[in-house]
Amino acid sequence: MRPVGVPTGRNGGPRGGAVFGLRQGRVAEISSLIGIQGPRLPFWVDLGAGLRSAGGIVWRAAMKTPAETLRLRLRAPMALPPNAPFVMSPLLLATLAACAGGGGTPNESGTIAGAGGLVVLGRVSGLSFANEDGVMPTFFSPYAADLNGDGITDFVIAAGSYPPDDPASFAPQILLSGTDGYTVIDDLTTGTTHPRELDTGDFNGDGVTDFILIGHGYDADPFPGETNALYLGTGSGFEDASDWLPDSADFSHSVTVSDINGDGYDDIFIGNIWGEEQVLPYLLINQGGSGFAKLALNADVFDYTAGSASGTRLYTTSLFADLDGDGTDSLILGMDKNSSSLILDFDPLTEDFIVSQTLPDGVFGRSSVTVDIQVGDVNGDGLADIVMSQTPEDYDGRGLQLLLQTADGSFEDATASAFDGFDTSGDWIMFILLDDFDGDGDLDLAGTNAFGLTLLENDGTGRFTDLTDGGVLGGSEDSLVTFDYALSEIYALSFTSGDSTIVIEQYA
Repeated sequence: MRPVGVPTGRNGGPRGGAVFGLRQGRVAEISSLIGIQGPRLPFWVDLGAGLRSAGGIVWRAAMKTPAETLRLRLRAPMALPPNAPFVMSPLLLATLAACAGGGGTPNESGTIAGAGGLVVLGRVSGLSFANEDGVMPTFFSPYAADLNGDGITDFVIAAGSYPPDDPASFAPQILLSGTDGYTVIDDLTTGTTHPRELDTGDFNGDGVTDFILIGHGYDADPFPGETNALYLGTGSGFEDASDWLPDSADFSHSVTVSDINGDGYDDIFIGNIWGEEQVLPYLLINQGGSGFAKLALNADVFDYTAGSASGTRLYTTSLFADLDGDGTDSLILGMDKNSSSLILDFDPLTEDFIVSQTLPDGVFGRSSVTVDIQVGDVNGDGLADIVMSQTPEDYDGRGLQLLLQTADGSFEDATASAFDGFDTSGDWIMFILLDDFDGDGDLDLAGTNAFGLTLLENDGTGRFTDLTDGGVLGGSEDSLVTFDYALSEIYALSFTSGDSTIVIEQYA
């Protein structure tokens, strides 16, 4: 279940606000910090090396303590009076005590701080991504999520091969973060040739996060497809449960997870779109935490082999989200060229989806290809809206589509006013994230692709300004940007030293 008006994503549930210093923030001098039930302002404290990664943490626990004079850089560009109330955490208080006031050089009180940037969180060396045949990957696909429930982001490093390199499969590796750095899990077995997307859930009902990694196989004729991978979390590692999935050569382009039938166990939609074996999209209904039953779906909606040039049945991305606040997720499908974006509801009696709405064509009309979907209340009216990342059918260009929900539950295309002046000639955006990055109470938008990060600021009414001026905010050289959807955090992972070292940075 995903609440209306709260941004949701692949890791499910509402997202918290993360500090994001790409906007300029105001620095204020605070002579004492008293935790009371007041505004919960995310911030980071300029204490030099004393607070290694505080820039991405929202402190919530109310505490009361005196402290030495500190300088705080606020997420929002706002003034703050002396003795202002803050909600602090025991971890922050312990860190302040250990730092004894810190060794950083604070800015002058009341001045405007410069824009924030990347904070190095860690470096993991001695890695080997070669498969059992000694073949190195062509590319990497990192994914970010809290996999062991400690409130800190972990990373799944998937890898694959791409033409003209020969086909090769690679098992993912996991970096579990902790107080002493990262623990590498490199004993996973089922891999992918071309990883496409990852989603998390609790598939066996033990309260520990699991994940499914889908791929579409070698991306060249005859497009052979591949089987997907499923791993069950144990808290300290993962067990391969890929045999719970169909043993078919899927060309999977999207995956989304929800307890769609309300039995307390997460189910999985697999968005297949093509491939040599022409495996159609399907739904995996959880069987009480011990496996899945594969359900064939409505052929009139999902059988892409029966489509025509004027009306195909291909959907290149998907998302489960609660659009009307009834506690039940709908399935949103993003159009491929000559298809239509749809909203569908699950009927537990027929165990199939029923189309409830056909959405407007995309930014590029009938030639639009939808790359990603996110949901949140963009214009502040309390209703969940839909944002889609799209590209033309030749994948040369980018577009963002905003569909605003109306009082009767239908959706109106507000793209023209929402993204007026947005440069559509840039590289297409693979994943998008909605969150309040500047602390002004509305949902801003971040997008990522192989070249870096795009950031757009919402004015509160659903009109966006591209803060990156048509370009991208890159990390270090050869870095890949990834989102932790549940924690609303943004990371850049750089692969160095012959891909044996990963440098992990966070946008703060």
